[in-house]
Amino acid sequence: MLIMHRPSSQLKFFYYSALLFSIPIIFGCSASKVAISSPSANISYNVTSGGISGNWGELGFQKGDRVPDFTLYDTDGKQFDLSSELKLRKPVVLITASYTCDVSRYNIPAIKSISSKYKNEFNFFMVYLIEPHPADAPSPYSADGKIWLATANIRDHVEANQPKTYQQRVDISKKWKQTYNINLPVLIDNPKNIFWSDFGEAPNMAYVILPNRTVYYKQPWFNQPLLDQELQALAGNH
Repeated sequence: MLIMHRPSSQLKFFYYSALLFSIPIIFGCSASKVAISSPSANISYNVTSGGISGNWGELGFQKGDRVPDFTLYDTDGKQFDLSSELKLRKPVVLITASYTCDVSRYNIPAIKSISSKYKNEFNFFMVYLIEPHPADAPSPYSADGKIWLATANIRDHVEANQPKTYQQRVDISKKWKQTYNINLPVLIDNPKNIFWSDFGEAPNMAYVILPNRTVYYKQPWFNQPLLDQELQALAGNH
């Protein structure tokens, strides 16, 4: 005969205590929303560790590295999580830029062209970074810590101050996107410039990241022909 025993008081206490303490853990793990930066959050002032020589190829992540997950928000306030995006099983192409970066401004037509060409095979995003040539503050790329107005910006009458708050960075990224008719999603680096610092500090970088979060290809400076070659090869292997 099978004899059923009632659980002891000690066992009951242990069981309900374990259940009670497990509840917040379960609910905590299910939350995926990451709070957007406060509009009034101050923007950090960073100076590139690559120096004025532009030795950014050695900074950031390299081919074969597995990048950490990160969360940013786009110009419409939509949350972007790298890990969630890569669950779509398409490689992600990240290209950095900003309003006062004359190099990225020159490359906008090429960026639009290559993103249109490979839109079915890859998901493209631009990442808006710290201003390299602000009119009111030292450039993060200035060797002597002085204001550095790019010659092309003076010629093209392009001028902007370094955002002091996250909201100001959002505003200038929206202005930049509208002015140059950017049709790609634009992600905005956070106030501490985490993306800029972690991925290599150059103003106009390009990364191709595979669904397993490893770097397939990296450019310290965006180069359309070379990127096209790599994307074509990768698309052909899928």
